[in-house]
Amino acid sequence: MSRPLANNFTALAHASGATILAGLYLCGNGALWGPLVDCSTGYFLYDFLQILMHGKRNRTNAAYLYHHLASIYIIRQDPEIYRGGEILFWGELSNLPMYYVYYLIKTNNQSKVLFWKKTQAIVYSCIRLPVLGWLGYKTIPNVADKTPFYVVTPVYFLGMYWSLHLWRKLLKR
Repeated sequence: MSRPLANNFTALAHASGATILAGLYLCGNGALWGPLVDCSTGYFLYDFLQILMHGKRNRTNAAYLYHHLASIYIIRQDPEIYRGGEILFWGELSNLPMYYVYYLIKTNNQSKVLFWKKTQAIVYSCIRLPVLGWLGYKTIPNVADKTPFYVVTPVYFLGMYWSLHLWRKLLKR
C-alpha cells in the first residue's frame, strides 16, 4: 500500500476512534477523556511529523501543521471549560467522508466520487461552520483565560476556507 493510502487509513482510524470515544465521553464516561486526549495527541504528532518529513512545502500543509498544534493545545485544556470533547467529536465526525473520497480517488473508483464529494461538502460545512461556530460563541464569554480560544480561532477560519473550496470544486462541474 502506498504511503498516502496508509496515512489515509491511519487518519480514518483516528477520526473514527476519536468520534466514538468523544461521543462516549460526552455521554458521561469521563474516564475516557485521558485515553481520548492521548490518542488524539499521538495522532496529531504523527501526522505533523509525516507532513514535515514527506509533505510538500506549501500553504495547505502549513495550515495542517498549525491545525494539529492548535488541536493538541485546545484538547489539553480543561475539557469542561474549553469543550474539548465536543470539539473532538464534531471536528473528527466532520472529517469522516473525506477519507472515503480520498480512497475512491486514489483507487480510481470514479463512479462513486461525485456522490461522496457532495456528502463530504455537506457534512464538513454543516458541522464545521454552524456547530463549531456555535460552540465557540457559547464558550468565549464564559472563560477567564481566552488564550486557548484565540489559538484555535484560526482553525475555524481554515474550516471556512476549506468549506468554500469544497463547494467551489463541486460547482465547477
